[in-house]
Amino acid sequence: MKVIVIRDTVHASDEPEPFSFDIADDAPHQAVLRRAANRAWLPSIQGDRATWAIISNQTLAVVAYQWPDIKFLPGLDGRMRAADRSRGVLRLHFKYLAQTDPEAVYDMLRRPGPRAGGARSTQPGASTVAAPADERRDYAYQPAWRAMGFRVGIFSAAGLFLGYGAAHDHRAWTIDGLIALTADQASLYAWVLTMGCAGFVLAALWQGFRRLTSPPPRLVLTRTSVIIPTWRGDQSIDYGAIRKLDVITVRGITLLLIHHADGKARIFRALTPSKAAFDEIRDWIKARAPGAGR
Repeated sequence: MKVIVIRDTVHASDEPEPFSFDIADDAPHQAVLRRAANRAWLPSIQGDRATWAIISNQTLAVVAYQWPDIKFLPGLDGRMRAADRSRGVLRLHFKYLAQTDPEAVYDMLRRPGPRAGGARSTQPGASTVAAPADERRDYAYQPAWRAMGFRVGIFSAAGLFLGYGAAHDHRAWTIDGLIALTADQASLYAWVLTMGCAGFVLAALWQGFRRLTSPPPRLVLTRTSVIIPTWRGDQSIDYGAIRKLDVITVRGITLLLIHHADGKARIFRALTPSKAAFDEIRDWIKARAPGAGR
């Protein structure tokens, strides 16, 4: 089993790299989390006091630099069964809680019951802190294997058909009854379309290769903004800048269209893990964007 671990930043210039390792599929859950809490990978904090929560769909354990060992949440077996896994890869996220009293954090997180709306610790002397699962959520944001396979299949078939026609069918074409092409022009046009199909196939294969060899892009929801991966880099949008939200479907493609102060952003349903995740993302943003209802 491969384990990929990411963590929060601890200051403005901190740029953490993911930490990954391989471990036996039947390794105890405690051993997996202890190895993930690698002090050589976690950043040094002045005073050597820091608190982290290990999250994978839900909180699994609490790490404190001042503790000799990490503390696991009750029902760890069930929590690990519900963790973020796909194709033999387990993904963990270390949530930075600064110098919050780790005993207070652990006491709050181990209590049963929902914490929707930001449950808070009331233990004397403890810093007030929202449960990590209520502060931030992140989702893999990438095409599904089925979608990539479909694109490879359909564009391969179209490319073969068009390429065969370009090589053997030397006839004039009329496009939509409006554009007349000579035989040579029709052949050239078919070759251009063939190359376009080949480009789509190569792009899908490249996405598949990146998915196998790299951590997936993450769509992140924080308390103040939504961070959307794009081909130009991550796009961060403050909730206060959002003016309107629309769920639209165009030619079978469903997306969340975000109108904000600087333009528009899109979250594609097909790139989120599931319809439930897409709906959760929409509801999270709508609940935190004051102007979205106008």
